Amino acid sequence: AAPTINVAAVRSGADRRTALMVRNIPPSYTRDDVYAEFAAFHHVIDFVHVVTHRATGANRGFGFVHLVAPAHVASFYTAFNGRTWARTPPSDRRRCALSYATHADKHALVRNVMEREAKARSANDADDG
Repeated sequence: AAPTINVAAVRSGADRRTALMVRNIPPSYTRDDVYAEFAAFHHVIDFVHVVTHRATGANRGFGFVHLVAPAHVASFYTAFNGRTWARTPPSDRRRCALSYATHADKHALVRNVMEREAKARSANDADDG
């Protein structure tokens, strides 16, 4: 299970993590769509990544967000966790689910994303050859 966000621990300063995993992203959403959903927090978000399928480019339903400081995690979590996605039809009951990413900070998160993308490119090159 993904590490749960404890709002009380964040507010007290006991939990200082800033890298979050975003789950239940609608299939039609791009990185820009996810970023647009979080518009009220653009000033405290410095990284958004939506994981895509290497062959089709479609999103895989999850991604990552990094906030610039731990102080913003509680309000971001309260605003978005469990909220329906704005640009989906009423029949889509998918809700944003937030947890901590396994990467402790932005640098580890970005490094992991870059490594995954490099592996995907290598696999595509192998498939083409």
